[in-house]
Amino acid sequence: MKSVVLTFCIFLFFSTSLTLFAQPGFQGIGDLPGGAVQSFSKDISGDGTVVTGWSSASTKNLAFMWTASGGMITLSDPSVDTGIYLSNDGAAISADGSTIVGGGAGGSTGNQPFYWNLLSGIKGIGNFSGLPDNPYQTGRATAVSGDGSKMAGIITVDSDFEGDSFNRAIAFYAAIPGQPVSLMPANDTTSMSWIWDMSGDGNVMVGGFATMSQPDIYDTIQASRWVGTARTDLGNLAGGHQNVAEVISTNGMYIAGLSSDETMARVFRWSQAGGMDSIGVLPYLGEGPSLGGITDDGKVVVGSQGVPFIWIEGSGRFDLQTFLEDEVGLDLSGWTLLDATGISDSGTVVTGTGLNPSGEYEGWVARISYVTVTHPDTGDFVLAGGQDTIRWNHLGVDSIDIFFSSDYDTLTRTGTFDTLAWRYPADPPAFPWDVPDTILSKKCVIVARSSADTAIADTTGLFKVKPYILTRDSADQWEPFRPEDDRWSFGNNVGAMWPMSWWVQFNYQGGINPDLGLVYPQEPEKPFHSALPTESPDWPLFAREYGFFQVYTVSLDGLYKPSAMARWKSTKRKWGGSCSGFAISSIWAFVDSAGFFGKYSSEISPTNRLVTVALDNDVRKIING
Repeated sequence: MKSVVLTFCIFLFFSTSLTLFAQPGFQGIGDLPGGAVQSFSKDISGDGTVVTGWSSASTKNLAFMWTASGGMITLSDPSVDTGIYLSNDGAAISADGSTIVGGGAGGSTGNQPFYWNLLSGIKGIGNFSGLPDNPYQTGRATAVSGDGSKMAGIITVDSDFEGDSFNRAIAFYAAIPGQPVSLMPANDTTSMSWIWDMSGDGNVMVGGFATMSQPDIYDTIQASRWVGTARTDLGNLAGGHQNVAEVISTNGMYIAGLSSDETMARVFRWSQAGGMDSIGVLPYLGEGPSLGGITDDGKVVVGSQGVPFIWIEGSGRFDLQTFLEDEVGLDLSGWTLLDATGISDSGTVVTGTGLNPSGEYEGWVARISYVTVTHPDTGDFVLAGGQDTIRWNHLGVDSIDIFFSSDYDTLTRTGTFDTLAWRYPADPPAFPWDVPDTILSKKCVIVARSSADTAIADTTGLFKVKPYILTRDSADQWEPFRPEDDRWSFGNNVGAMWPMSWWVQFNYQGGINPDLGLVYPQEPEKPFHSALPTESPDWPLFAREYGFFQVYTVSLDGLYKPSAMARWKSTKRKWGGSCSGFAISSIWAFVDSAGFFGKYSSEISPTNRLVTVALDNDVRKIING
């Protein structure tokens, strides 16, 4: 199978010679000054330009915002004791990067959800009056709307269950600014809920809902979708009894989550139109898997299970580091990626945390805009003169240019290319190709590239194009059958193939059988007494083609096998042409000239072309046989 993604820079138009080369797009995001050298990326904005997470600064873990142009800045002043700093439970960022939410603590405020934007700075939501009046109320925000006007998350309260005290999670949402509102039924102490993500408009939230018959022991965990305060179960996959929805696309159309049992987790994708479908199975590797994000079209999901992974519709699931290095062609020298915690709406930017070349924890960003041709694929056969369909997968590409070469050199990565399409819409991902009937090549490739960014491109592996003509292999290309060179030089007519000078030798009534040196037998039950010399095939040729011991024997009935004589009698007739003999011998000599001329080396001299062979009796035997 060919590579899923290759990035190339191509400069061409219409028919030209190309050289292709890769472009990288990976970087670490650094850390805040002071404290241990470490940063942890937790989310990325919908447009892929802003990253948030936490980094060590002095004695605190502080929330940060990172951009490629401005680098990393903290969201609060680490020198102020009352400043809110981010815990390692996660954070979320709005689609445009203007609002960040999370969970943190500072001074006497205790652990609480917070939000940050340019107007208000960092603010904690310490007022839980909109939630059940229970002690030990702490929390964190886990989701924010695209415009930064709404947030959601989890509040932990100290609950009583039949006299037993335990910590219970309650999902909430809130306007920014505003009081949190519980998403749990009033006075319900036998269930828990979590919110992990919300749609761009803030109207749809996803997470989990658990019921309990004992404190901290879940009877069921249901993947859930909230619209306002109304909750809907998303269902579960076969075998999964712990189900959680973890991410939702910004447009709210797609949800991804986990349907798990004790040994493995099945990743699901849910849509309102199609319901829940499995997109892969993840075994437990010391810790449970988690998902980092899903694209707006629902075709890409990132997450982590021991190592980060990426799932692409139509291509499957890949180890993310292997994918970035081997398929996208990025340079990750010295890095070990640990997780993938966010992906942009288009799927073109991914973020997470890894060990940098110095062995320190550091957030990273990878840009993976790509287009991938899925058909034709390496080794495919395409009919010249017919219509085929060029197909591709893509992310972050609106239109593509499509090129074709029939002389591509895989060593130099060059070829002469013709333009098939220019600024062709990337969706739907299919281009009807009227294949010219003149193409005959094993060295064909298709190049598809982004019209807006020539560095985003893919070149297929070599495939084959040929029309319905007879060919033979010659080195690494095809050689067509040429009638002027690859046929006999004489015609299929009586004068050439069955003249009197040829058939007069066959005297079956009194003549000698050349195989035995004996007169042909004339018993009435044997066919020779009535055979005519003009009939074809003649007996000596019939015997040669079937084999001596297939037609002759030694028995009380004589030297001729009755079955062979019966076969000859039913086959022979007045000569009417040697059509099959001409066709078969010509094709054999063309496709396997060594085998053909080797078999008949005593009859004809070895040659590369039949047209050079002169007609004689030996040649007549070859053709008529």
